[in-house]
Amino acid sequence: MFILKVDKHLTLETLKPQDAQQFHQLAVKNLPRLFWWHDIHLTEAFVKGLLSRVADKSWRFHTIWLGGVYFNHQLIGSVSLNTINWQQRVATLGYWLDADFTGQGIIHRCAEKLVHYCFSQLKLRTIEIHCHADNTASIAVANRLGFEIEQKLRQAGEVDGKVVDIYVFRKRSIG
Repeated sequence: MFILKVDKHLTLETLKPQDAQQFHQLAVKNLPRLFWWHDIHLTEAFVKGLLSRVADKSWRFHTIWLGGVYFNHQLIGSVSLNTINWQQRVATLGYWLDADFTGQGIIHRCAEKLVHYCFSQLKLRTIEIHCHADNTASIAVANRLGFEIEQKLRQAGEVDGKVVDIYVFRKRSIG
């Protein structure tokens, strides 16, 4: 199991099938804020199946990595690599946090640590963040992490029946 220590209170850990119930409860609690999950039939069985499919592979065989954000050993959200393309050496970063823990810089610190790991240890060249154009919190995180907006995909997403634009932010490794 992969564990990345962020600071004395925060860790990123590979989510495991036994985390499914806790992860599911947290996701359901925060579902109104998680735009992209509105269309998923989010059941505990769905979450457990997803975690089972990705939990026991080494990094080099992953095309996805699902990470839990733990604050003092309590699961409070996720910072994940939603796609990993090893041939192109690019990954897409995703994140969300329980509403009770927002506004404390937790996602920024966790994402910053994972991005550094991806560049220094996994030797990825590019990390992307895709978010809805009206998701000001995610845009702020991307900007604080030093990502640059490279594309605006017009009418590429949908939230509550409303078509929305998607921003694509990118950060490239140095060297």
